[in-house]
Amino acid sequence: MNGHPVSSYKYTQLRDTLFEKIRRSEYPLHSKLPRVVDISKQYGVSYVTAQRAVRSLADSGILTQTRRAGATVIRTTMPEIPRALAVGCMFRPLRAWNDQDNYGLRVIETVCRELSVHHASATHFPLPMVEASAVDRLRCAVRTREVAAVLLDQLVPDNAVTDLARCGLPIAMFGRHPKPPAVDSVAPDMEWMGREVGRRIIEQRYDRVVIIHMPRPEYHGEPHMQVRILPVLAYVGAIERTLAEAGFARQQVVLAYEPPQEESHLWVDDNYFCRSQHVADRPDGTRTAYVTYRDVIGVRTAHVLRARGYVLPRDAGVLGQFNLECNRHPPTAVTTWEINPEEIGRDTVELLLDRLRNPSREGRRRSLRPAWVDRGTF
Repeated sequence: MNGHPVSSYKYTQLRDTLFEKIRRSEYPLHSKLPRVVDISKQYGVSYVTAQRAVRSLADSGILTQTRRAGATVIRTTMPEIPRALAVGCMFRPLRAWNDQDNYGLRVIETVCRELSVHHASATHFPLPMVEASAVDRLRCAVRTREVAAVLLDQLVPDNAVTDLARCGLPIAMFGRHPKPPAVDSVAPDMEWMGREVGRRIIEQRYDRVVIIHMPRPEYHGEPHMQVRILPVLAYVGAIERTLAEAGFARQQVVLAYEPPQEESHLWVDDNYFCRSQHVADRPDGTRTAYVTYRDVIGVRTAHVLRARGYVLPRDAGVLGQFNLECNRHPPTAVTTWEINPEEIGRDTVELLLDRLRNPSREGRRRSLRPAWVDRGTF
């Protein structure tokens, strides 16, 4: 399954269709749009797609929307975005394209492409992993209004986000929801995904769960490191809570941590992998779900299990995350969650442009639900 969900394309097409009807006065000023359920039936799309299309028009200031009154047309032209828009972008250092993991690169390339489509220039302030000079330069550009808006990588620490937000410019972040409520953000719904994993574990009647390669807190104490593990902690926490609510005993859930730094070179050894990640040398009758938060770890786990005689998912299950390039080659691929980087990039730019049109509106947080990709290992 190499394609990506098309729901995001469907909702933008429907949004544009509805706006064209508004522009041609088929839905005149101050008139009400049909109910979302009726729009979904009329255009042959899902309720969620129709809801997103209407919400996008509301975000753009075309409609006003309330639960009781529905959607009402309040303007028939799209608010103008400043010409020659300069956006200050702070992104992580990127590697070259490879055959393992291009997720971050694809989000950022989508962001830059979408900005270009809207005639915006992206001024890059490379995200430092330790020193803060680039953060200081972006703060200065914001305060002097060299940029009209800011777009941030999920790895920008909250203290820097808070400082930038005080300047009052539109800010959007992709990949996670930061603490400042005024910042728009688009991120995978890690809580929902964790609850869904817990539900599937119960449904498939696994006896034990091992969360593979958990981050060690002592290695992630600095702000620029803490933000890396926040999505993982949200995902794992939701799994644990769901299992506990279903009656799973605490000893049935094992957190297998990443190797200590002094032992990281041993990670390539399969025997070390089994010992550190609580993998039995051979099937022992205890059906275990091995849950990973990255496909590369999931593929490695499945390889080790198969080499020791495990039949997946009969003896054990393996679950990855992200549907990365390393996990698209049968027969080594594992069941995973597909998180669409293009959808995250497009939605982030859309929210940023909406904020420019409507600077007084409250911050919005979009949590996107990933798609389940079943490759028969869980």
